[in-house]
Amino acid sequence: MSEINDTIKIKAEAFFKQNQLISTLFATSDTFLFTREQDAKKHGESLENSAVVPIAKSDVVSSEKKEGVETPKKESSQKK
Repeated sequence: MSEINDTIKIKAEAFFKQNQLISTLFATSDTFLFTREQDAKKHGESLENSAVVPIAKSDVVSSEKKEGVETPKKESSQKK
């Protein structure tokens, strides 16, 4: 498991939204998320694929979503 699959992205994004102070998570191949790498590695030892992938908040949450404010849409400037 060297890349972040869709299930992990969804779970990580939800976690980051609820835990603003956390900036990195660690995922195991069974899609469990951990805040501590050593916990993820320990859990991974029990899995067929023991890989642990770090996930940065910036990898799954866009800057607009992080701030909780969407970028305003530009209005077209039409002369009346």
